[in-house]
Amino acid sequence: MSVIDIRGLTGPARAAAMDLAVRQRADALFTWSIGATALDAVNIDAGHSHQHVFLPTSPGEGALTPDTEPEGSHDS
Repeated sequence: MSVIDIRGLTGPARAAAMDLAVRQRADALFTWSIGATALDAVNIDAGHSHQHVFLPTSPGEGALTPDTEPEGSHDS
């Protein structure tokens, strides 16, 4: 995948590039969330207990924060 430099884009082309970037970021965060949940489930099933595996986002955004289960618990 290539990186698009939007500094030279104007009008509709810039808006389209920004929309694409926003959608790709959302897809990446969603995919990370699913993977982290699956990794935690495998970790619990293997007897290694619950681990917080999350992707920090921008401060104040509130997305992808750790769950409320205590670190090291064996409940799934």
